[in-house]
Amino acid sequence: MIEVALSDGSRFFVLAALWRRSGMEEGRPCSVAQLERLQLESEAALAEQKAVALLARREYSRSELTLRLQQRGYGETAVATVLDRLSSRGLQDDARFARAWIESRLRRRPQARRQLLLGLRARGVAAAVAGEALDAYDRDNPHWQNDALRRALERAQRGSCDGRRLAARLARLGFEPAAIRRALGRSAEGGDAAGPEDMIARTDS
Repeated sequence: MIEVALSDGSRFFVLAALWRRSGMEEGRPCSVAQLERLQLESEAALAEQKAVALLARREYSRSELTLRLQQRGYGETAVATVLDRLSSRGLQDDARFARAWIESRLRRRPQARRQLLLGLRARGVAAAVAGEALDAYDRDNPHWQNDALRRALERAQRGSCDGRRLAARLARLGFEPAAIRRALGRSAEGGDAAGPEDMIARTDS
C-alpha cells in the first residue's frame, strides 16, 4: 500500500500496483478525476480480494456479499463494480447460491418449499431465480418434500409427543395442514410419517 498525501492536507491509501499503473508521480499535479478514479480502483481491488476470500469458503448471494462488503467499509460504487466483475467471471451467481442453499438448508433443517422460497427471498435472491432453483430441485428429487416432512416430524418428536404442538411446529416449517394430519396419523399408527401418495401441494407464495 502507498499513502498518497495531497496539497490540501488530505491523505488516502492505494495499492502499489495501481499507483505504478496510474502514471502519477510525486510532486506532479493531477486532476480530481484522476484521483477519484485511483481511489475507486484501489477500493474495488481491496473489496474484490475480500469477496473472493468469502466465496472461497461458501456460496453467497449478491445481496449477502453486498452487505458483508459494505459492513467492512467499502463504498456502494466499489462494491457494485466488484460484484459485476465477479458475476461476469462466474465467481458469484445467485442461481448457484440458491441451489447450494436449498441443499444445505434441507440437510440442517428440513422444511417445506414455501419456507425455502421465503428463505431465499430473505437473502436477496430474486423470486424468479429462487423459483427456478426450487423447480430444478423438484425435478431432480421428486419425493423430497415427503422426506423433508418425515425428517421434520422425527426431529420435532424428540422434544414433544403432543399432537397439537407437533402440528404447530410443522406448520411453522411451511408444511400443508392435510399433509401434517396424515403424517401424524401414520406416526401414531407406527407407520411411515409420509408416503409417496402424500406428495405435498407446492406453494410458491
